[in-house]
Amino acid sequence: MQNEIKDHNVLYFTGGRPEKLMESLIAKELIQAIKGFSGLMVGVSAGALVFCRDCIITKDEDYPEQVIEGLELVDFSVEVHYDGTVDEELFPLSYNRDIYAIPNGSAIYWDKQVITPIHNVTLFRKRNKQIFGED
Repeated sequence: MQNEIKDHNVLYFTGGRPEKLMESLIAKELIQAIKGFSGLMVGVSAGALVFCRDCIITKDEDYPEQVIEGLELVDFSVEVHYDGTVDEELFPLSYNRDIYAIPNGSAIYWDKQVITPIHNVTLFRKRNKQIFGED
């Protein structure tokens, strides 16, 4: 699998369960290969969460609130499938990290220097909330 990563230009991480994805990447010893990858990386849902230093999983029917360790490829966190109902959970978590809350149909693009929102994205920073991108 490490050779496959080296031989491609794009890594695509799908959604699902971020804790299971992290467990699998660790068990298969793929972390260093991913961290050394220089191509385009795309993450959807859980795939986007694992790129972060912390995977913030807000409460829903499947998860109690939790924060798990991610790949640390970016120094911010994301809230995926954001709909505005978890703001009270995100405010305290944003004290020591930036959180980009991404609704379905939106995304962020990061070129290792600048974050560019695609459609509406909300930024939680130091217990404040602001619209980072607009349609």
